[in-house]
Parts: sequence; structure tokens; C-alpha cells
Amino acid sequence: TVHADDVGARMVDDLYARSPAVIAAVVVTLPLLAWVVEAGLHDPWVVVAFAGYAIANLARLALVIVVRRRGDRWGTPALRHRLFVAGTLAVGVFLAGLTIAAYPWLDPAHIALLAVFHTGVMSGALMSLGSSLISYVCYAVPALGSSLVMLALDDRDWGARTLLCLVVVYLVVLGM
Repeated sequence: TVHADDVGARMVDDLYARSPAVIAAVVVTLPLLAWVVEAGLHDPWVVVAFAGYAIANLARLALVIVVRRRGDRWGTPALRHRLFVAGTLAVGVFLAGLTIAAYPWLDPAHIALLAVFHTGVMSGALMSLGSSLISYVCYAVPALGSSLVMLALDDRDWGARTLLCLVVVYLVVLGM
């Protein structure tokens, strides 16, 4: 028979096994994201959100590496899962904050690039977080929410259309 603790431990092990490559890929794309939001980097909120996003991703990568090396000796599966979820929530919130803070400074081309970045990051998140719905929701909801907020508050016609495309593309990717 399979005990509930065994299923939880296997799910947590799966999260930590799938995540290093995806998190590393996100860390490697940080210079690209900085280029996309470059027009807003004079705004302190953009800088704080970008720095928070970068630090949260680096901290997640460090956590995953440590837990994978230490295995079961590094806390219970429940603790490892809570730490993982907290990391995904932090990354999602900082990405949402970056989107909201940088949006007013971006032209249509950079908004479209930000949409592509969001879609790529969410695709990677879905692949690596698929075994934990709560992890994925904590990661995706802030990012999607920021797009919807920007869509609702946008007073530029081209911006609303670009954001609407982002939301549609995001939902299509989410449904795949």
C-alpha cells in the first residue's frame, strides 16, 4: 500500500528534480528581461521589482541545489514543499510587480517582448511545477493578474490590444 506521506514525499522530490534546469534557464534570461524593461530602469519601483525577481530566482535555485544534495536530511517533505511554494510565490509576485512598474515606460514592441517572456516563463513553470497545483497557482496567478490589471487600467489603445494578446496567448499555453 502507498501511504499519504510517501505520495507527498514523491511529489516534493519530483518538484525538486524538475526545477533546476528551468530555474537556471530563467536566471540566464535575466539580462534579456533587463533589456526588455530597460526604458523603465530609471524608476526605483522597476529596479526593486527586477532585483527582487532576480534574487528570488537565485534563492530558489540555491534552495533546490541544497535540498537535492541533502535530500531527506533537509527537513520533512512538508517543510520542503512549503519552502518551494514560498519561493514560487515570491517569484510570481516580483514578476507581477515588475510588469506593473515597467508597463508605463514600455513601447508596443517591448510590451510584446514582455508578453513573450511571460509566456515562456509560464511554459517552463508549467513543466516544472506540474506535480504541485498550489506551486503553479502561486507562480502563475500574480503574473496573469498583473496582465489583467494592466489591461483594465490601460488608457492607450495599442497597449490594451497588446495586453489582450498576452492574456490570450497565456491562456492558450496554460491549456496545453
